[in-house]
Amino acid sequence: MASADMTVGEIAPDNPGWLRSLLRSPAIRGLKYRILGKRFFRRLFTGNFTSGMIALGERNTYAFPMCWITVDWADADFSFWLSKDTVLPFADNSQSIVYSAHMMEHVEDDVLQRLFREICRVLKSGGGVRIEVPDADKLVAAWRNKDRAVLDYFRDGRKSMLGRFPDLGEKYLDDHLTVLGEISNYIDYSKGAVHIPVYADQETFERELNRGMESFNLWAQSLKTPDQKKTGGHANAMTFDKLATMLRAAGFSRVQLAAYGKTNIPGLRLGRGWRRIFDSVPETASRTFYSLYIEAFR
Repeated sequence: MASADMTVGEIAPDNPGWLRSLLRSPAIRGLKYRILGKRFFRRLFTGNFTSGMIALGERNTYAFPMCWITVDWADADFSFWLSKDTVLPFADNSQSIVYSAHMMEHVEDDVLQRLFREICRVLKSGGGVRIEVPDADKLVAAWRNKDRAVLDYFRDGRKSMLGRFPDLGEKYLDDHLTVLGEISNYIDYSKGAVHIPVYADQETFERELNRGMESFNLWAQSLKTPDQKKTGGHANAMTFDKLATMLRAAGFSRVQLAAYGKTNIPGLRLGRGWRRIFDSVPETASRTFYSLYIEAFR
């Protein structure tokens, strides 16, 4: 298992083998969802949605462990669009664990603060939330230190994007897009839900970055058109200090930095093994080098 401080060059991509690759294929996953995603089976696996484990931003089509109650804007046990008026469909003090991976960077501050209050409300005393998001501080450090392993990883992703959207131009291969494009992007659903970075020249980028992360984030989000903002792309710069402040304001008594594959939340299992089918969360090793892991307790 990879450690939390590995660099991108040290992390091997997930290699599930031919059988697991077959089971993850779109055709098989689609078939599994059509069968196991039925309300009857979802009620069976989650104890009529009383398992006490909520997966935010996970759909049943994603083949998340079956005992988790999924919440997303579509294809989930509970489907709705998050807003500043969101009320999670669970009773006070009724849940043990809330898990979210690479979802909260899609949510703006006012919605995120409301969501944290709701998570705190539904958790039992001693329950916890585990959050994984892109770490804006790590991305900025990679840019400032000219870390080619990190910069080239994201550059290769943008190069693949240009294969589908060549009209965007070679300027999208500029290294500063590793920071700007991961903090602010929009989604084009016409060619497979591609996340397209916003763009600004390097001089403007550096000027705005030097004004501080919160100011930079507001500027980066302003580069999207109103229609682009509605697509659900990345809409927030996530840092430990920012999330910790918001979680404490929402009522959490203890907030701590966590690490890939390691948790202090009672009852939360992380790993692949056979329990991955039922309740163990298979965190993605290949995202470790740029991810922030944080846990908070009610």
